[in-house]
Amino acid sequence: MKYLKEIDHIGYAVRDIMTTAKFYIENGWTISKIYKEEVQNTQIAFLNKAGMMTIELVSPLKGPSPIDNLLKSNGEVQYHFCNRVEI
Repeated sequence: MKYLKEIDHIGYAVRDIMTTAKFYIENGWTISKIYKEEVQNTQIAFLNKAGMMTIELVSPLKGPSPIDNLLKSNGEVQYHFCNRVEI
């Protein structure tokens, strides 16, 4: 049985990771390496700051991506929570 432990991170759909990350970096956050996720045709980076919840930024790579639909219909938006669970 799985038990919810805590929220691991909040995911945001963004048009450009570095444009969005600039504000956070200027305010003391650190950014991870930007990872390419070719199956979903996206790129992903994580923002961290002591005492704050991790933020995941997800942006589309060139070509069709599931993030495109979110950005077209909602603009840049929070779209998921990732939970840690105990099995």
